[in-house]
Amino acid sequence: MKWTRRILVAAGVVALAFGGYGLAADDLATEPRYWLFLSASLLWPLLVALPVAYGLGALIARRIPALWRPVVQGVLFTSAMAAGVALPSIAGNGHDLSMPSALPRDYPRGLAVVLGAVWAAGLVVVAVRFVRLKKGTTS
Repeated sequence: MKWTRRILVAAGVVALAFGGYGLAADDLATEPRYWLFLSASLLWPLLVALPVAYGLGALIARRIPALWRPVVQGVLFTSAMAAGVALPSIAGNGHDLSMPSALPRDYPRGLAVVLGAVWAAGLVVVAVRFVRLKKGTTS
């Protein structure tokens, strides 16, 4: 496990060095919009996403019974990841109307279908756990 961690850290350092070299070698370093994007992408997880995740985790730990807590946490995490991946397509930033094939799908409906499937699967798991609890089996 130590070697795996070391390899991953080394790969991350190489990726950061490559990005720093690309920044220094390109004209993007003088572009204000680039620095705005870079600062927002660095600050968003630290100032918004982490506090929200910690708050939800604390709320779940206090309000949800222990038997269902992992399912609720998994469903919420999966929902957040799916929404995060779909958000750029839903926002449609940079969509050129002269190129109808750039964003050809109905992304809000697709996200709704994915979230519905995730929550339905979570409800099935909770229902199965509830039935097993009532029967007296825990496996």
